[in-house]
Amino acid sequence: MTRLYKFARALACGVFLLAVPLAHAFTEVDAGVFAVLDQKGEPTDRAYRFFTQAGKWVAEERKPDASWAPIECKSDCDLRPSTAAELQKIFRDDLAKLDAPACLQNSAFTVCRYTVRASPPKIPEPFLSYILIVQSPKGPVVYRLDRIAIL
Repeated sequence: MTRLYKFARALACGVFLLAVPLAHAFTEVDAGVFAVLDQKGEPTDRAYRFFTQAGKWVAEERKPDASWAPIECKSDCDLRPSTAAELQKIFRDDLAKLDAPACLQNSAFTVCRYTVRASPPKIPEPFLSYILIVQSPKGPVVYRLDRIAIL
């Protein structure tokens, strides 16, 4: 093997290893305002926004007067990235069909971003999908979200 080939192979492996953890994390690209979709896929009046502030993720809901307030949470409210085991629990058997799923969660809710792996791959790239999973006394409630503004 030539030195150039060895260097190129090592560089490619290093780039791959650096990219893998980033592919499964929420990033600034995911910040935005999201409308909740109804059963027909149409936007409702309910909206949420997710953004970073001082290095932490913030989640707010739009109130009827159009103001924004933090999503209600009683304890363990800081948003944190979901672990691989938590992703498996959220997506179950569908996890293998998804490209780069990522979630942020706290004790009250989880918000996730994912793309469905197309076979053959679609051109242009498949769009990102978002869901919000709210914990309720009757069990988790899943809402499909549509990004209506980028922050």
